[in-house]
Amino acid sequence: MYHLLESFKRNLKGPFHGEGRAVLPGKFLAAARALRSSSFKKLTEEIKQISSNAYDWVMQSEPEHFTTFSFKGEPYGYIIHNVAEPYSKLVDEVRESTIMQKIGALMDMMVKLINTRQKELSTWTMRLTPSKERRIQEAALRAHGLRVFISSNTLFEVHDDSTHVVNIEKWECTCLEWTQRGLPCRHAIAVFNSARMSMYDRRSRHFTIESYRMTYSESINPISGSVAQMVKEEGDSSSMQVLPRALNQQMKEQIKTSDLDKRTVTCSRCKEPVHNRSSCKATLAL
Repeated sequence: MYHLLESFKRNLKGPFHGEGRAVLPGKFLAAARALRSSSFKKLTEEIKQISSNAYDWVMQSEPEHFTTFSFKGEPYGYIIHNVAEPYSKLVDEVRESTIMQKIGALMDMMVKLINTRQKELSTWTMRLTPSKERRIQEAALRAHGLRVFISSNTLFEVHDDSTHVVNIEKWECTCLEWTQRGLPCRHAIAVFNSARMSMYDRRSRHFTIESYRMTYSESINPISGSVAQMVKEEGDSSSMQVLPRALNQQMKEQIKTSDLDKRTVTCSRCKEPVHNRSSCKATLAL
């Protein structure tokens, strides 16, 4: 979504009407994150009213591959652009290093990441990870004052600005947030409060402190000796040399020059270089 949004901004062309160009990126992101096709259509129509060119760009970018409502898996509303940023930054820093040095740098990065996560865990006392705990508490505040009507043991009708049906057995609400986010929405929490149930019992297991702890429970142990020496012991690597890209390019130029020298033409008549017998004009002594 980050790169798609940047491409969208670069391709914005006038004329613009109504609210103008400045609001288009926000509307594009809102359309991408819409939970229903009807909401997506409404937002794209708003884009069309501002710029028909922007609308055409969105529709030609295959929305079925990036919109939340068309995703068939479990997105959990988690859209982020820097998931690979630490690795990309590391690659740039060690670009001219050898392969073994790159492997060592990658291991160091992973060790530091795991240690950082383990230290964070030691300070957490809640049941969910901090970001998810904040989200469920915000939903709990918004659940206050909602009216709940019982339809059956599993189905409930909840009224706020509109009416929503909550199925606590299937973990579903007609607002779709529970399914898409993996956490109970405000309507579901209103049901839990009225039924004296815990809002923490029906959420994705991936958001719990215990799951987070298991993810970073294993450490990467240090390797005694150099990685290069270990590779050499497992197989003869004495004849293998892995060079940084810049040095490798320099060697290619040298090899190319050497090959040209080897291919220099020598005349078979006068034995001089750079020409052949048919073009030879030398005067030979009798």
